[in-house]
Amino acid sequence: MSAPSPTSPEQVGLRHARQPLQRILTRSGIDDAEASAHRGARAMAPALAALALAREIVDPWDGLIHRRCRIAPAPHSSAHPRPPRLRRTARSGWELIEVTVELSAEVAADGAPSTPPPQAWPVLQVRHDLARRLLPAPEGADPLSTASAVGAAPTDATRPAHGSHGSHNAASGRRLILTGDDLAAWASATGDDNPIHLVLGAARRAGLAAEEDGVVAHGLLLAALSLGLVPADPRHEGLDLLFPAALAVGRPGAALIVDERGSCWSAVGKLRVLRRQGASTR
Repeated sequence: MSAPSPTSPEQVGLRHARQPLQRILTRSGIDDAEASAHRGARAMAPALAALALAREIVDPWDGLIHRRCRIAPAPHSSAHPRPPRLRRTARSGWELIEVTVELSAEVAADGAPSTPPPQAWPVLQVRHDLARRLLPAPEGADPLSTASAVGAAPTDATRPAHGSHGSHNAASGRRLILTGDDLAAWASATGDDNPIHLVLGAARRAGLAAEEDGVVAHGLLLAALSLGLVPADPRHEGLDLLFPAALAVGRPGAALIVDERGSCWSAVGKLRVLRRQGASTR
């Protein structure tokens, strides 16, 4: 039997994704980085497995922007996952791609069958919302504003999180340093080798606010780091991950700030790059 594909669910679960996470967390001085990496990789295993399956039906993969990932119980009573579903629409010069994948909870746990707790959902539904720019950006347009046409609104990226006094300091929280090598390691572990994460200038050409000589972090990498530091189990609680702005990697002073609620911010520009909420939140 041949070895599993690098993009198959068997290769993108707990065993592989935790290695680049642990390297980032250790470098950033996080206590018990190994446990945090294990926790983050396990929490993201359903989304990673679903993204690997999405990769098999979405072509081309290059230049796609990850807008959102939602993990929730499948809205039907069957114990067997339905085949992946693909929906494409066009709006304002962008192609919007929605991929819905269903996974059995025991496989989604870490890429290998196990016995889920009784309260676990028998079938998980993971929806990835992606976008691809179809038309060149208008001359002089801000790339982040261009991305707002497909739902990544700058106002959402910069809007303060609701705290006890209605304000939030985006600079507070645990500071993590990511490098281009980290993105390459994550791409190798998960199979997500979209050039916007690996090739200088590809992110800007795709419509993101990035330098010509820069790359941007994978959304699920940010989510795994967040979930490693601020735990939640999407197999029991559901999870809605929104990526309102891109995290540029390699710029002077660039870092990821994970706040006490699990939202992630860019240290440069104080933009929110990940907003976490429960799957039932509207």
